[in-house]
Amino acid sequence: MKQDSVDMKVLIDYYKAKLSAEVQKIDIVRQVKGETNTDHIIIDTRDPAAFAAGHIPGAVNVPVIEAESRLETVKLERDRSYVTYCYNKN
Repeated sequence: MKQDSVDMKVLIDYYKAKLSAEVQKIDIVRQVKGETNTDHIIIDTRDPAAFAAGHIPGAVNVPVIEAESRLETVKLERDRSYVTYCYNKN
C-alpha cells in the first residue's frame, strides 16, 4: 500500500508541473498575440536587421552573437520569466 501512495505523489507532482508549464505557454501565446500583457520578457535573438523588419510587439532584441557579453552587464530579475525566440530558414 505504501508503494501506491508514493507513486500517486509522483504522478500528482508531475501533472502539477506539467499544468504549470502549459499555463505559462498559454500566457505567452496570449501576450504574443497582443491579447494580454504578462510579466514575460520576450527576447528576439535574431540580428538587428531581421528584428527591424518585424518582431513580436514588446520584444527586446539581443542578437545571439551578443547574448553572452550583454548578459554579463545586465542583471536578470529572478521573479520574471524570459522567453527567447529566433528564426532559422533551415
